[in-house]
Amino acid sequence: NGANFILGLLEKNPTIANTVILLHPSNLGYQYVSGEFATKVIVTTGAQDELSIPGQVLSLANQLKKHFPVDFLLVDGG
Repeated sequence: NGANFILGLLEKNPTIANTVILLHPSNLGYQYVSGEFATKVIVTTGAQDELSIPGQVLSLANQLKKHFPVDFLLVDGG
């Protein structure tokens, strides 16, 4: 999906945008260069999402927090 494509772009160029919104991404094991970047990342998933598992997305958000300011949003639906 688009969120996973954006994650790949962030992996290659962490300063590609001021803010990135990842709607229901998958944790595909991207490796980010060391350092902290100003790009704000907003990560969303649904509590009942069967494809973008909330626990896995939270783990992804926590990994991203090592490099970016991250807001994690868990919504009611899927």
